[in-house]
Amino acid sequence: MPLTLLVGACIRVTLTSGSDIEGLVYTYDVYSGVVALISALTSDDLPDLQNIVGASPSVGGGRQRAQIHLVKAANIKAVEVLAPADATDGETKGAFVMPEVRAVDTSVVEARKQRALIQAQERAQRIGVGVSDKAQSIFEALSRTLPCRWSRDSIIVLDEVSIEPPYSVDSCRELQPASFSLQRVKKVLQGELSRLDRVAASA
Repeated sequence: MPLTLLVGACIRVTLTSGSDIEGLVYTYDVYSGVVALISALTSDDLPDLQNIVGASPSVGGGRQRAQIHLVKAANIKAVEVLAPADATDGETKGAFVMPEVRAVDTSVVEARKQRALIQAQERAQRIGVGVSDKAQSIFEALSRTLPCRWSRDSIIVLDEVSIEPPYSVDSCRELQPASFSLQRVKKVLQGELSRLDRVAASA
């Protein structure tokens, strides 16, 4: 039976990992493929909360604190209906004290998104397009010591020196007149080329 038809029913799901979860189907999101199951919180679920006031599975009046399990439908191997939805209306749902759902600070979410985009762009800038594996290895080696970026198939170091194919010491040229970085970059490049040659020879 589709999970969309089990909202409100009590079910037991067997996961691909072999574990079982029993609970009331609170909702099922068809877009993400995630089902939310509500189950009673037991004493075993509260080992670290014994000193918190009110941290008890029972809150009186026969009501139980609830926990919510979010399960990917793709990870469900089998579903057993313990009680249909029409048998769990009202009383079963009312027997739980639902966890508090707080508002999401959208500014925090937006900040995380922007950070992720910047990090993705930085990673993309570190990958040369249409360059050889050796060229990428040289870039990675140089970038451990000096700030580097790609400009087409040239490696730009410190925004002052360009290293063009075939990425040898003689391929280095100044981008700015009277730059003091050229000799430094050549020295670092020569050291990294020698190291890469030793690694290739020992492989």
